[in-house]
Amino acid sequence: MSTKTQSQRLNSIKVKDTIKVVITPEFKRQIDILHKEIINREWCGVLITEDVGNIFEPDEMVITPKYIYLMNIGSGAYTEADYTAEMVCDLYEKFPELEDGIWNQHVIHTHHTMDTFFSGTDKEQLEDGAKDSPYYLSLIVNCAGKYTAKVAYVVEGKETYTHKKSKKEFSYHVPGEYLVELECDIVHEETPNQVAIRTLKEETEAAVKALKEKARVEC
Repeated sequence: MSTKTQSQRLNSIKVKDTIKVVITPEFKRQIDILHKEIINREWCGVLITEDVGNIFEPDEMVITPKYIYLMNIGSGAYTEADYTAEMVCDLYEKFPELEDGIWNQHVIHTHHTMDTFFSGTDKEQLEDGAKDSPYYLSLIVNCAGKYTAKVAYVVEGKETYTHKKSKKEFSYHVPGEYLVELECDIVHEETPNQVAIRTLKEETEAAVKALKEKARVEC
């Protein structure tokens, strides 16, 4: 995927912490409908999300996708988005929560029948989005229901070192900017029917286990 933005690339810092992305049944249906209507072609759009937490405390942060604003239907291997003034006006008219700061905008695109991974172009788009936002989420999906996501943000260069003998930490400023990348933990929220089935299964297994234990004791 591309957003037609080109600039000098930043050195990246990969953080071990992950950010939780919750996929609700309602949001999954939006993706499934797009995959049904757009066959074997990549598409991309603005990802409207509700974000809770602080990007600097990633383990406590939760991002919940709400809606997809479709921007482009590309070819079998490529899609690109061209932001226009008309598109931005339409986006904020349809989702006033964006202007109010209740929701945020990121990006989503599909790899349709291919695996979900960050290609070189996808990584460049993630960086470009991060340069224009406090932080930026890129979600890649496919027809098989596999989702992969990353969050990135830009920081000023600074490195911290620990003195070998004293164990004291010190840092010094390195001119320039760095891209911080975080992996996402994709969590699929269960439907009420799935919850009911899982609960029934757990209750049945517990009852069977209790009866077996009772029979073993009596013997």
